[in-house]
Amino acid sequence: MAELKGAKISRAHMRNKARRDLSSLQVMLGKLEAKDTGQVTTSETAALTSTLDRARGSLDKYEAAINRCLVIEDKEEEDPEEENTIESQEISDKLDTMSNNVAGLMARIKEEENARWRASVAAQGGVTVSYTHLRAHET
Repeated sequence: MAELKGAKISRAHMRNKARRDLSSLQVMLGKLEAKDTGQVTTSETAALTSTLDRARGSLDKYEAAINRCLVIEDKEEEDPEEENTIESQEISDKLDTMSNNVAGLMARIKEEENARWRASVAAQGGVTVSYTHLRAHET
């Protein structure tokens, strides 16, 4: 019985951490989406990616804590109507949406970088090739 109580406490802690990390991701993404894409720095995109990874990790830990409670309670499978199962799915859905938003933002930033680079080359009278193409041939 003490093991179940500890598992439930851990599950609640993991749920709260997943919520906090999701909230942090939402705030950071909102700030970066509000900026002009040309003004977003490399360190900001790295921090955003790191926050996304942390949120995914927190969700994974929350789901593991849910499963641990199920094992201790000797239940075969998750009850789709159970509060933690519903909460986990809601967090997962929000995380998927934000992950898509992060990917979209990163694509817009990359396109902005490419456009600036092409404009710079064209202004100098040079041949325009894609920035991504040149980056692939560096080293």
